Amino acid sequence: MPGSNDYDEEDFSDFLSKVEDINKTIKGLTDGSIDIDQLDKVAAEKEEKIRKETAAKEAKRAAKRAEEQAKIQKKVDERKRLDEAKEANREKLQELKESYYLRKARREKWLEFRESNRSRAFSDYYKGWDLFEEDPDEELFGDPDNPAAVQDQGAFDAMAKDIEQRTEQRKGAIAACAKEREAANLAFKAGQYSEALSGYSRAVEHFKGDKTSLANRAAAHLKLRNFLSALDDCSRVIEIATFLDNDIKQRPPPPPVLKAYVRRAAAQAELGRYVEAAEDLATALAMAPEAEKAEIKRQQSILKLDLAAAKAEAAIEGKGSASKGEDAKLAADEHQALRSRVRELLDQIHTNADSSTSTL
Repeated sequence: MPGSNDYDEEDFSDFLSKVEDINKTIKGLTDGSIDIDQLDKVAAEKEEKIRKETAAKEAKRAAKRAEEQAKIQKKVDERKRLDEAKEANREKLQELKESYYLRKARREKWLEFRESNRSRAFSDYYKGWDLFEEDPDEELFGDPDNPAAVQDQGAFDAMAKDIEQRTEQRKGAIAACAKEREAANLAFKAGQYSEALSGYSRAVEHFKGDKTSLANRAAAHLKLRNFLSALDDCSRVIEIATFLDNDIKQRPPPPPVLKAYVRRAAAQAELGRYVEAAEDLATALAMAPEAEKAEIKRQQSILKLDLAAAKAEAAIEGKGSASKGEDAKLAADEHQALRSRVRELLDQIHTNADSSTSTL
């Protein structure tokens, strides 16, 4: 015999309704308000009504059971999908984890380098600029209190599900950077250096680690005689190659790296740092492919002339107080002529080096 728990509230209401109908029928038969000849017809109609109501209730219950079963199946399917994703991405997740710890080690190495080089900075470069953008995998692997979090099943599933989204976001940032950079390149080639500078800056905002945009922005800074900023951007390229991309020793070098050394040498020379400029050109010559060596050697020659002119200028100025009349004027004119010629040649080299954003 079924217990009371087998009936829901709707069933109980139906039961009370049936009891009430029976009572009305008995009363009608007693007081003559119901024709006994019509009783069978009324009963048949009620039975049909009950049958339809019962069928409707059963259909409703069946639909509810199907809905619950569908929810259960959905959970099963989702669990299966996550298991498949976890297995399919197991190696990729491991690579992601290893890549994160490698970036972390390089970041720590760079921070140590920055601390030891603060006194060398011309601007606030070492104080204010962080080589590494916010690491997108920090939340996955960076918890110092739970270094084994990646082994947790829930975290592992979340990472598997997150890989595609992260990859798409990174691709989007790089694509936006490339688009801004190409527009800036066109502006640069058209001689619109301020506009090019703004475009390269927008490119870097999308992707801080883009060496090409930074090297090209350094070229724009040189054109606008922003020598400190050019030096900073070139240093960023070199440090990204050293500490982030790890391609500083690649031969032939990535084009932005070679450009960075050459353009930083130009900025150093303009700032009067001839020793540092010579070091950068020597480094560029050592890494440059054969086709680029002649141009770098030519710039080394110009740098030597520029240094000689600077020394001559200092010597002439030192003798200025001892020179009088025509002698002082002739010495100054000779120095100015030499200085002008060297500057003309140096500007020509800078133009050759920076007029294109795609070749040295």
